[in-house]
Amino acid sequence: MVTAIKNNLTNLLGAVLCGGKSMRMGADKGLLLQADKPWAALVAQKFDALNIAYIVSINHSQTTSYTAYFNTNTLVLDKQTIPGPLRGLFTVHQQYPEKDLLVLACDMIDMQAITIQTLVNNYNQQPDFDFYAYHNGNFWEPFCGIYTAKGLNNLNLKHQPNFSMQHILSSGRTQKNKILDIASFKNYNSP
Repeated sequence: MVTAIKNNLTNLLGAVLCGGKSMRMGADKGLLLQADKPWAALVAQKFDALNIAYIVSINHSQTTSYTAYFNTNTLVLDKQTIPGPLRGLFTVHQQYPEKDLLVLACDMIDMQAITIQTLVNNYNQQPDFDFYAYHNGNFWEPFCGIYTAKGLNNLNLKHQPNFSMQHILSSGRTQKNKILDIASFKNYNSP
């Protein structure tokens, strides 16, 4: 059993991104089961263990499936037309415009609490950045990442030339964190 860590993070909201198409996996990754629990629920438990409130970002077609596992008040339906993961991120930001968002993808089932807590500690201790993310030496790992309301508000989507998370993190005021536990970032994109 995981013991919750005491956090005083009233402005931080966890977000589990599940709205992708999972085309390479061939099935909704958030609903894949491990120990009879869907991956999205396993990721959400990581926020519970750290005492961080969370929501689950889904697309409209997932509503029925996800209400079997999550309270409807926890679900946020994609409303943006932006491509890729920014769709879910900005939909959550639109619904919670004052919150800073700690984002995990639904397939981050190997993410360790210490990896999340380290990022949260840096966010608390060095509040002048717009975004906080891990970098593996070659590219950003956008999930686990913190996206502040200020940073998201400063992005002008109408004039955004590139909607990739790599571009957003590289062009923004992003705190670059070195990965200490590579297993936390295991990528599950194919069966």
